[in-house]
Formats: sequence, structure tokens, C-alpha cells
Amino acid sequence: MIAGEVIFADFDSKNQYVRLRTDATPELINQWSGYLPKDNDIRLSRFKTDYSGMPALEIRIWEEKDGKYVRYPYELRNGDKVKCAAIPVKSKGKIYTNLGRDILVVQKSRKKKRKVTYFSDCEDN
Repeated sequence: MIAGEVIFADFDSKNQYVRLRTDATPELINQWSGYLPKDNDIRLSRFKTDYSGMPALEIRIWEEKDGKYVRYPYELRNGDKVKCAAIPVKSKGKIYTNLGRDILVVQKSRKKKRKVTYFSDCEDN
């Protein structure tokens, strides 16, 4: 499991991924995953389908309520503290960090969503 704060998450594209800011040092991330990040962030990704075209199992996002784990009804947001299942995989001489199927939300983000206001150049009379 890798714990960190969500920087960005995209589960709709062909290559699903979550980018986390961790407390681990870049050297520790290098030891574990085989590459040296610029900052304390790591990208965990996976494809929606395998090489034969079979769809991957759906990513499950969980939260703890009353001592039990239940499905998290919202999408991940920037600032959410999570723990992700991650699997280091060696392929073509490189080591990749694959995102596992389960993500546990430890703490929800307290950041408020920015409300976008639109305006028009047209004058209404």
C-alpha cells in the first residue's frame, strides 16, 4: 500500500491513474519502484483492458464508517488522503508501479470546490 495526498486522478481514460504526493523520500521511492521522482510524488497507473482485450476489474474506492469499510460514493478530489494498492512490475527492462484495484480514502479533502461564474458580453435589456 502507498499512502499519500491525491494530486490528480483520472479513471475515465484508457490508462487509469492517480498521482500522489507521499511522505516517502525520493530515494525510498527509487528503492521500491526503480525510478527516481523529482519530488515526493508517484504516479500509479493501469490499463482498462489487458493485452487480450479483456476489461480489467473496476477500481473500488472505500472509506471506513463505524469500523466497517463501505464504498465511497464520490470521486477522488485533489487533497484527499488515500492509501492505494500498488504492485511493482518489471517490463522491458523498466520497473512500473501498477495501480491495484482498491483505494482507501483515509481523510476527505477540506478544500472547497471553486465555483466558476460565467459572464456574457451580451447586454440584456
